[in-house]
Amino acid sequence: MIKGEKYTWGSVNACLKEFSKNKSLKYSSLEERDLFQRAVKQFNKNLKSELNKMDSYNVLNFMQNLAYWIEDHDEDFSIQKHSENNSCDIGCVYFVDFGIGFQDELTNCHPGLCIGLMGNKIAVVPMRSAEDNNGNIHKAFKDSYHPKYNKNGDKRYYQALQKEGFEKDAILMVADTRFVSIGKLKPHNDSDVVRLPIGTFREIQETVLLRMMPELAGHYHTLKGIQEDLKEEYKRETLNRINKNFEKQQSQEVTDTDQP
Repeated sequence: MIKGEKYTWGSVNACLKEFSKNKSLKYSSLEERDLFQRAVKQFNKNLKSELNKMDSYNVLNFMQNLAYWIEDHDEDFSIQKHSENNSCDIGCVYFVDFGIGFQDELTNCHPGLCIGLMGNKIAVVPMRSAEDNNGNIHKAFKDSYHPKYNKNGDKRYYQALQKEGFEKDAILMVADTRFVSIGKLKPHNDSDVVRLPIGTFREIQETVLLRMMPELAGHYHTLKGIQEDLKEEYKRETLNRINKNFEKQQSQEVTDTDQP
């Protein structure tokens, strides 16, 4: 049920309560039901009141996002049926419609780095500009983590640098990483897509995944340390084998020289 801290939701809650008691209503049309009509009227009244409190920028973005949802929410967004998005690949930056969200979530249309694919959904790290509208560098960008330039930075964010393959300096919003429908991607051509160098992408992908699953980070670093130790051991063994073969060859050459 919806708590009425800002508005009254009595009719909406009554409708929800009736639905919870009668599961047969799940796939039925409620258009003719009086209780449902009262709930819709109450919802529209509360929505109008809230929109009147918002600035024009946020109202327009909200209406645009809701209009997209009204038009497209029931469409089949499988890659097979949307050839304009079938080139989606990990390690690339696309424009993504992140829709409506809470205050601390990135919303509306922003670039996003694709770090994984699962069926008809993609895992994306949302991005925002490193600068504000006046050209000043955001504090979040200065504070963002980077494995080379800011190792002690805030790992909720990652510095995306132009010199490392991004179109311009930006902030990767690691804490906002999410799976979204392929339908959230804006139609694109290959020429519109930024493809990161593999080294840059792997570093970001590793940072994001370990940040999302911190309980695995310790195991990962332990295994990585073992891998590095094995590499060093292999190098030493290989070098010793080469030296022994060289010494054996030198000894054989001396023996051959001493023979009449």
